[in-house]
Amino acid sequence: ELQFCDLAMGDAKAVIQTFANRDLRQFGSLLMYLHLERAQKTNPLSILDKDMTAIIRLGTDFVSNYYEVRIPLILTPHEANNLDPNSVEYNDTLWNPRNLLELDLVTLTQIKQARNLSNTPIGQIYSQMQPSGQQYSVMGDPNLGEIKGILIGVENTNAEAAVCGEMWANELRLSSLDEKGGVAALGRLDLQLSDLGTISVSANVHTPGYGNLEQKINERYRDNFVQFDVAANLELGKLLPKRAGMSIPFFAGYSYTNSSPEYDPYDKDIKLKDVMKGQTAANKDSIRDQAVTFTSISTVN
Repeated sequence: ELQFCDLAMGDAKAVIQTFANRDLRQFGSLLMYLHLERAQKTNPLSILDKDMTAIIRLGTDFVSNYYEVRIPLILTPHEANNLDPNSVEYNDTLWNPRNLLELDLVTLTQIKQARNLSNTPIGQIYSQMQPSGQQYSVMGDPNLGEIKGILIGVENTNAEAAVCGEMWANELRLSSLDEKGGVAALGRLDLQLSDLGTISVSANVHTPGYGNLEQKINERYRDNFVQFDVAANLELGKLLPKRAGMSIPFFAGYSYTNSSPEYDPYDKDIKLKDVMKGQTAANKDSIRDQAVTFTSISTVN
């Protein structure tokens, strides 16, 4: 419950909650019920529908790097107390569906990507109106993989006189969990070539979404990973006639590792494939070279 009084036009009041880094990329939506009412014994016309705006920010901070949602609020009249508390009408009046925060997290990242492709400076707020009448914005460089806090506030947007009232926020929750799994495989092959030597081959692969049973959902892999190793340990002297009496030990090995992340390492809530959309072939190669971790080692003794 957020109470406010003598809130002049353009002013706002908010509460914040900070925490250690939270990764929201596995979720599709952020939901919360909102309720607005004017203070008792105040002018019934002091607050009208859409005079007040709910503000929700989430990011690494609330000044320079955040996503923002602005919701014009519908007022709940005091006469709602006369309704049957068990009725749908009472519930929809108390928690007006038009006040519902139903934030599509994917839309936020799409807005940030649109900002990045435009000429808008990163230090300037970039906004898009949604069909619901809510406004989504991005400021700075927030990312859903490292959310450090949330701000919930109310602003006097249109009421000319200072106003008093209260806003309730209830059941802030994440939904639409991405439960898409991945696959992983591990294999090894050892060949014994009689007394000539041995050849060993091993491979390890996994895809985004794969995790062990004891891992939490946010601890699952977020990359396409391929590792391949082959080694040969031979005694080449065995290929010569016995009378040569020569020993020629030979070792050769090759190791290959490739890790392609699901998300852009510099914009951790935008998928790498989305970053490369619309780019030229040269730019795609450059983005891929910066994002992909590749190691190749050859050894001959």
